[in-house]
Amino acid sequence: MRDPWQLKNLEHYRKYQREYRKRRIKSDPEFRARIQKPANKARRSRDKLTTLIKRHGCILSIELFETLEAISSCQICNKPFSSDTKRCYDHNHTTGQVRGVLCRDCNFGLGHFKDNPEILFKAHEYLRSR
Repeated sequence: MRDPWQLKNLEHYRKYQREYRKRRIKSDPEFRARIQKPANKARRSRDKLTTLIKRHGCILSIELFETLEAISSCQICNKPFSSDTKRCYDHNHTTGQVRGVLCRDCNFGLGHFKDNPEILFKAHEYLRSR
């Protein structure tokens, strides 16, 4: 049961709880290990899969998703994924089929070329000629 102050100041209370949790994760290794246990990692993977399907309209099986999660580097530039290098799931915007796993830079690059191989080939020729 929450006390009356918490109920009156619910937004402030929730903000305080979020900040407290962040501070505790940074300062308490045992708490951090408990929070980031494998069950939570599995939940985060499931949430990521749900986001890909709902937000981006991707067609993706659990098996394919697990295969893509096992890829450790960008499929274009081979930059290894780390906390600094975010993994992006490249997909065909027309069909929703997932094509592979790319780093953010390569994914943005394809997006800027409108996923058009002809434009990308012209850019390739341009770079080769200079």
